[in-house]
Amino acid sequence: MEGHIIIKWLVQRSRALNAFLLDIYNNKYIVRDKIITGQFIYSSKGRLPQCEGVVPPKKIYAHIAGIDLVQAEDDSWIVLEDNLRIPSGSSYPRCGSESVDCPRSGAVSGHGNA
Repeated sequence: MEGHIIIKWLVQRSRALNAFLLDIYNNKYIVRDKIITGQFIYSSKGRLPQCEGVVPPKKIYAHIAGIDLVQAEDDSWIVLEDNLRIPSGSSYPRCGSESVDCPRSGAVSGHGNA
């Protein structure tokens, strides 16, 4: 599978995950239609009761999705897991950006102006 196709697929998957969150925090059609049980939703460690009834702008609950893919021996792609928490490593660019943006004067003791 070429890179641009994988990207389209990942975008589609992210949209589907956001649609799932919209449903479980609002209409719960997935429970009504017996796709999954209410017990599955309500007992989830990741469930945020504060989101019940909330529809965020553009219906985007998860702005960052960590979708772990592996390529099988037959060249097919397999999803290992979806992470809608902050994926590991996502803070590195911010930390790097903050270190570059920090004031140079006296930023590091004993190093004066850069």
